[in-house]
Amino acid sequence: MSIHIYRNRIKIIHHHIKTKATGNIETLAKKLDLSRAAAYKFLEELKEEGFPIAYSKKENRFYYEKSGEMIGYAFVEDKPDENKNMRGGKKTFLKIFSMSTYSRH
Repeated sequence: MSIHIYRNRIKIIHHHIKTKATGNIETLAKKLDLSRAAAYKFLEELKEEGFPIAYSKKENRFYYEKSGEMIGYAFVEDKPDENKNMRGGKKTFLKIFSMSTYSRH
């Protein structure tokens, strides 16, 4: 198998996992034009490289156990947004503003 085909299949697997469209191993193998065993081998190699791939029997599909993206040919986990837990808005602004205004006197 050429490196181009190999890389393309990795991209396809990632795309199908991210879009929740892998289906079971037989469905994924058909999408990749591979045997079932070869599809499993791809998934195992990706897991060994750090892709957090798991299978949901309930949803009948493969998924990532962690949120992240494929950058190059590596899985990079999303970092929590440090600003998500910050509070703000009008009330906080007014409280800070009024504290700084009155603390001068």
